[in-house]
Amino acid sequence: MKLGVIGTSWISDSFLESAKIVNKFDFVAVASPRMESVEKFQKKYGFKETYTDVSLMAEKSKLDVVYIATPNSFHYEQTKLFLNKKVNVICEKPITLSRSELIDLKETALLNGVFFIEAMRSLHHPNLKKLKEFIVDIKPFRHASFQFMRYSSKYDAYKNGEKPKVFLKEFGGGAVNDLGVYTLTTALYLFGKPLKVTSDSVILDTLVDASTVITLNYGTFLVTCSSSKVSNSYLMNEIQGEKESILLNHVTHLDKIIKVNDEGSCTLLDDRIDHDMQYEIKDFISIIENKDIQMFEEYLTYTLDVLEVIEKTRIK
Repeated sequence: MKLGVIGTSWISDSFLESAKIVNKFDFVAVASPRMESVEKFQKKYGFKETYTDVSLMAEKSKLDVVYIATPNSFHYEQTKLFLNKKVNVICEKPITLSRSELIDLKETALLNGVFFIEAMRSLHHPNLKKLKEFIVDIKPFRHASFQFMRYSSKYDAYKNGEKPKVFLKEFGGGAVNDLGVYTLTTALYLFGKPLKVTSDSVILDTLVDASTVITLNYGTFLVTCSSSKVSNSYLMNEIQGEKESILLNHVTHLDKIIKVNDEGSCTLLDDRIDHDMQYEIKDFISIIENKDIQMFEEYLTYTLDVLEVIEKTRIK
């Protein structure tokens, strides 16, 4: 399959290293506003075409799949642009900033006979399926807490008076859009849709959240999903039963799972998988090759459910 890539940040590097393992793509085109970055990627990965204009790439390059890793506010329009060119799209999270935009992308994809998927790596990770199997043994659930709290490399610039895109509302910045989506995806995958959603946030002067805690109420237990771009957390994630808990080291790596109770602990899984974006790539290739609308809609449903929760918590 002929692959194009939009964006030359570290996440595009990670994607391409995983794509090399899958070995299904011919690296055809790369685009980014800065030619210096484009040429660096061309040299590193052997792309045949380089662009600083995404629209020109969509018009001229003959692609089967495009991977989009640009600021959040560009995801919807760029995904729709390529779907209308009959190009399949893998787009970084959040693929859209609203459910209505996501529904529009679905209609556009089906109209053009192509597919898209949000690059939510944890949702495709084999260890997430194992986690879901492990937690059955500690039912009934009484509480769970998931957190992704990481001090942003751009926060010092913000404190010095600069305006990095990750802290600007017009670019879809903030803790929930960047990190909270991972905690919410994990919670919704494991427990389904909640009965009630509440939240509280610390809001910056740019009107984006520096940190947010979202509480999902399932009637007989609560789940807290915490995210922050202004602090680090070193705690493990926890799913509590009545007499035992399951601990998870990280909601994206999913590489260590431990069961604990009053008598001690045992490690259920200790398996760090390098280049774990390979699983979302393999799933997407399967959707394309088999024209698997059922799998396409299954992953789309998780994205819609996460956006529904976020829309209930969003500051107006």
